[in-house]
Amino acid sequence: MDSLKKLSVEHNDVLKRAQLFEKATLECFKSKKNLSKKEYLKMVSPCKALFKIGLVAHFKYEEIALFPILIRKSKIAEEKVKNLISDHATIMNKFNEFETIEDYDLSIQILNKLMKELSIHAINEENFFSKI
Repeated sequence: MDSLKKLSVEHNDVLKRAQLFEKATLECFKSKKNLSKKEYLKMVSPCKALFKIGLVAHFKYEEIALFPILIRKSKIAEEKVKNLISDHATIMNKFNEFETIEDYDLSIQILNKLMKELSIHAINEENFFSKI
């Protein structure tokens, strides 16, 4: 299925973007620990927005276009798809929480959790898609 190959490429891209986003944010904190709240928001906000746009588009594509096809294909897939959609909501909630944080240390903690959850989710999807 070509759409699964496309999603596999997107998963790899998402993981790369997540790693770059995380690395850039951490480097920002390491190099300029005395950023003001305004400087912090100015540096991190554009990255957050771009990352979120890509993530939302990816999740919507899966939920609207791909998952219904997989559910029709197999009853076993239905439960897995429900779990993946639940993961999407959890990841977006975590991202929304991250967006509102202005404290450096807490921001890094939430970002690390978010990137781990996103990586695990992408791996789970890859494993699931490879079995179809």
